[in-house]
Amino acid sequence: MTDNTGARLAIGAFPSSPIEDGLLSSLNSYSSLQEIADSNNIILKNIISYQLPNFPSWTTLLNIIDISLAEPSKNLTSSHVYTQNFKNTILQYSNYSKIYTDALKLENNVRIAIIYNNEIITYKLQKELSIYTAEATAILKALEYALEK
Repeated sequence: MTDNTGARLAIGAFPSSPIEDGLLSSLNSYSSLQEIADSNNIILKNIISYQLPNFPSWTTLLNIIDISLAEPSKNLTSSHVYTQNFKNTILQYSNYSKIYTDALKLENNVRIAIIYNNEIITYKLQKELSIYTAEATAILKALEYALEK
């Protein structure tokens, strides 16, 4: 039996999805992506190129992303400490544009907000989206907005 998790993800069929398994059944007869490509006259090396970095990516992200505000334990730290830490962090980046994002998910409502240069931009999203997708969408929209300005 072939594990079709990758095929399910590729066509958007998740275990709870109403999408029929007909396509998955036909894909199960193949043992590899290469066989699928070969049977459809697709040359994978022309469309898939990937080079592994010479270093682990997680070692460089810490140099790019400031996670210092996440270090103190929420249970043991007062809001005043977080506020002061936030102000100190902002001072380090005084020459940069500041973009803030937030997401909200209620029973029948998913919204995001972006604050950029004292301008507030809001979007209403599909109610089926998760809070994680909403947060990611807020970041994406904030970057798109900043690039336009």
